[in-house]
Amino acid sequence: MLVLSVGLLGYLLYINVKKYNKLYIYTEAYATFISALYFKIVDNRDKMKEVDKRGSFAADDEVGFIFKELDASVDEIYEFITHYVNGPNNDTSKKEES
Repeated sequence: MLVLSVGLLGYLLYINVKKYNKLYIYTEAYATFISALYFKIVDNRDKMKEVDKRGSFAADDEVGFIFKELDASVDEIYEFITHYVNGPNNDTSKKEES
């Protein structure tokens, strides 16, 4: 009976180690993806702010509406990523400069 219990516990441990390794690989891939997405969002946000430094796209016409919506979306994604990538002590000085 003891051999059967040890064998069962060993098998369960083996299964959990395999699941952990798979989860670790997925977590690393996810972290890499989020990091790359973070840098793309920051770069695109800076380019949008540079293009509209005079505020010409933020006018009240159709182009201005679309630009404002895109800007708001990029700001929301930027805030989300900076919160979850950098944690609670994130550096938002780059956003405040824009």
